[in-house]
Amino acid sequence: MLLLGGAVSTVVVGWGYNASKLIKQVEDATGEKAAWLPFLWEHVIRFVTPAILWVLFFYLFAKDVMTTYGGYPTWAVFTFGWLPSLLFPFIFFGVPSLGLHFFNINKKPNDIETSKAIDA
Repeated sequence: MLLLGGAVSTVVVGWGYNASKLIKQVEDATGEKAAWLPFLWEHVIRFVTPAILWVLFFYLFAKDVMTTYGGYPTWAVFTFGWLPSLLFPFIFFGVPSLGLHFFNINKKPNDIETSKAIDA
């Protein structure tokens, strides 16, 4: 699960937040140019690191799924082990996030009135 979290984090930082923004933030935080960062750092954050983490995750996931655990049948390991471990994080984090986006809970009242005026 740590590999999955790391892979998702690198995708979010590299593509969602944008790696060039991260370089600018490093410059702002340190007060000097980020020339000490390697030339290909942005590409490593966007392509190389996520690729390595995703390959490792899928390889180890497939390896774990193929081996039985303590003599239990494969269907039981999947139903009571893998399915909850993949489904619960989505339910507890994904569904509330979608709800916030859908119902505009995180917007201020002025923003909602403005968006209604624009839609009309």
